[in-house]
Amino acid sequence: GRGYDPGSGPGTPAAINSGNGASHAGCGGQAVTAGSECVTAQSASSNRAYGSAFTPSLPGSGGASSRYNYGPGGAGGAAFRLDVSGAAALEGVIDMSGVDGAYYSGYGSGGGAGGSIWISVGTLTNSSGLLQANGGSGAHSSAHGGSGGRIALTCSAAHSYASSSWSDWRVRFSATGGGRTSATAPYAAPGTVYVDCGSRSRSLWVDNGAAGRTALPAYVLDDATSYALSEVRGTRGGTVTWLAMSGSNTTTVSVSALSGDASGALTLGARVMALLASQPVSIMPGVSEAELPVVNAVSSASSLWSVTQRREYTQDQSAFSFAGMGINVAVNATLVVPPAVSVVGATLSVSGVLQGAYDVSVGSDGSVVFTSTCS
Repeated sequence: GRGYDPGSGPGTPAAINSGNGASHAGCGGQAVTAGSECVTAQSASSNRAYGSAFTPSLPGSGGASSRYNYGPGGAGGAAFRLDVSGAAALEGVIDMSGVDGAYYSGYGSGGGAGGSIWISVGTLTNSSGLLQANGGSGAHSSAHGGSGGRIALTCSAAHSYASSSWSDWRVRFSATGGGRTSATAPYAAPGTVYVDCGSRSRSLWVDNGAAGRTALPAYVLDDATSYALSEVRGTRGGTVTWLAMSGSNTTTVSVSALSGDASGALTLGARVMALLASQPVSIMPGVSEAELPVVNAVSSASSLWSVTQRREYTQDQSAFSFAGMGINVAVNATLVVPPAVSVVGATLSVSGVLQGAYDVSVGSDGSVVFTSTCS
């Protein structure tokens, strides 16, 4: 609770004395009135989702006070940064969670948003600690919880676990959104967890904390034009929305695999193109890049040069299965898949463009929805 004070920060609710929860990785739980909606525009002074999913460094925002201003909301979680050049063991608990709201004279205040944890080590030893940046819960049924925060764990060398399988990883992560103290729904958005450590490389994970929760999505808001990930993972209803870089024509996301328990979903926002079972041909400098690499510069006149920027991708042509995580393709978004895809236990919903597929099969508990874009 050493982040932003109650009622302050870029994600603090616009409606004061509302008992609304604060935002960070996504929107806080809020009783919305016209003009007080949580937004993703980074130019907004308050009530917005914010922060990097890959290099998180910002504290959580504070929740709103209770109705009639009987008491303040919960404070946001702090921002924690640890950089170790050699081997490191992560034991015990590192907790950057937001503070729960409080109950005052029949009215509750809003929960604070989770903060940030960013840990970089050389080698991660066989650790079993807990990294936590949960959103605080709203007090009583009249208030709402804060969004989860952001966690990133990276290794420059390797890890000491038996394999890259999540079942072998003993270090634990928690970045769930807060809810109402005396009700089960609605919950605030979960946070994001990013792991890039040896064979467990470039994985983005969103977990909703408990199956069946109704929650808002987390957002990827980093200012980059292209991304390359090995895995996007959603569990227990965790959903994440990828938004295009502000001012960019198209933001490109290549993902080797989608994983999870089939309850989560990835949403592609407008002007986002995702290539599944794909990776860049040439190595990117990191998980993302602000500009595409220059591949050619040609002088067509003594004072005129033409510069070409491009990135090429290679796609695994094996059959791709939407079994662990669903995907939603918004209007003006594009999804590029291998020729043969199957949908089992998850949902593929397309309101934009689907490219590459010529054989789409639907298995048990799977569904495919195409929305007409014609007027």
